[in-house]
Parts: sequence; structure tokens; C-alpha cells
Amino acid sequence: KRFLSPDGRVVDFLQGQISHSEGQGYGLLLAVLQDDPKAFSLLWNWARDNLRMRKGDSLHAWKWGQRPNGQWAVLDYNNATDGDILIAWALLKGAGKWNNEVYRGQAREIVKAVRENLVVQRRKKLLVLPGYYGFVLKEGEVLNPSYLIFPAFRGFAGVEEKQFWKKVYEDSLEVLKKSAFGRLGLPADWILVRESGTSIYQERSRFFGYEAVRILLYLAWDGSLKALPGAKALLDMYKKLGYVPLNVDLVMNNISLEEGPGGYYAVYGRMARDL
Repeated sequence: KRFLSPDGRVVDFLQGQISHSEGQGYGLLLAVLQDDPKAFSLLWNWARDNLRMRKGDSLHAWKWGQRPNGQWAVLDYNNATDGDILIAWALLKGAGKWNNEVYRGQAREIVKAVRENLVVQRRKKLLVLPGYYGFVLKEGEVLNPSYLIFPAFRGFAGVEEKQFWKKVYEDSLEVLKKSAFGRLGLPADWILVRESGTSIYQERSRFFGYEAVRILLYLAWDGSLKALPGAKALLDMYKKLGYVPLNVDLVMNNISLEEGPGGYYAVYGRMARDL
């Protein structure tokens, strides 16, 4: 009622009523989990009709909204890899739940596009880029660890290039293990992977913040929380503080005095239960 428009668009009211591929992906996942095929169909039809505007691949433009001339359309044709992963994974789940082979075929198309356009091999490792354009620099690859949705990679291995997606899963866990920064050993919102090692990509963020907190959720879904040593340290920190902080500065080793939103508490609760 609050965020889904009648035509199937998930609306971000905090940012000028724009929509993202990621929002559609989360909406699709929630529709599967709630066994709501009608909402699922609405969400998917809108995403397919309005975000599949890129030429030459089956990826989705990440941002849609009102242009300066008043027209509502795609605002940025680059993709956001987590959006594509979430949409494809939700389609696979929907295909299984409602015995819909059309959804399975559409999921395969997106998974193939992710494999061909967004995964690069560097130093014998497969790295998942955050988007088609702008993340391969001279000095290395800019990655967003929260785009590594581990249970989705397992799902992809079941329908498309099994060994490839198995390696993506394993290599992504390695990336995460090398992204333990600060005293608590936490992943940063953004990292730079290069020949000499992995570092915090401070040009974008130096925090374990609203992006990186999702890693805890995806590892919990996957049953792999122990792969991140900082998970237990976070819970210990929460016990001492009495609140969940909005972010942790991994460079200065400072903890935010501002409290995180309710979603953070849900993630911490899930993490506590699993650990």
C-alpha cells in the first residue's frame, strides 16, 4: 500500500519518487516469500517494460524517474549488479514456487547477461563488478561486497554454467575474507582490489554502513555467517553500546553515535539467532 504503485513500480519517496532495479528485485523476492503471484507479475512486468532498455544485453537500467523535461523514463542506463542478481534470483524462486517455466527462462537470460558482462577474471579469481561501466580502473577493480548475494549464486549454479557460478561463489567468499578492516574486522561499503591486495575505497565510502550491513543478511540466508569474523564482534559491540550504530568508520575506528534504522536491528537479530 505504501511503496508499490498500481502499475507495479516500487517508489523511493525519499529520492524524488524514483525507482531502482534493486527495489524491483527486493519487491519480487518479497512477493515470492509471501506467495503473491499477482504482485510478482505486476512487479516483473513493470521492470521488464521500463528497465530493460539497454541495447545488446538483458541487464536492467538501474535508475528510473522524472527527467528535467517532465518525462518519466530511464535516468541512467548503467546497470546495478545487485538489482540484476535479485531480479534473476526472484524469477528462479517464482518459477519453482508456481511451476512457471517462462520465469525460469527469463531468469536464465539475466544470469547469462550477468556472467558475460559483469564478472571479470583477475589473478585467477572471478570478481563480480557492481555495474557494466565505471568500476575497472587502472589501479584495480572497485567492488561493492554487499552485491555478493551468496544464496543467489548457488541458485544460478542450478540453471546456468554450474562450475562457473560455483567458482563465483567461492571466490566471492575469498573477497569477503580479505575485506576485514578496522578493529572489528568488518567489510567496507566499497573496496578496491588490486595486485598488492584489497583496501577500503575511500573515494566512495570508508564505512561499514548501510550498504555493507546487507552482507550480514546475505550470509545469514546462506548459512555462512562464520565466514565473516567481524559478525560476532558486532554483536559484542552492540551489547556494550546498547544500540546498533548507523555506521562504523573503518579508517578512524570510530563508531557512529547515531542509531541505525529498524532494518539494522532485524539484521542483527537474525545474525544473533544464527550465531
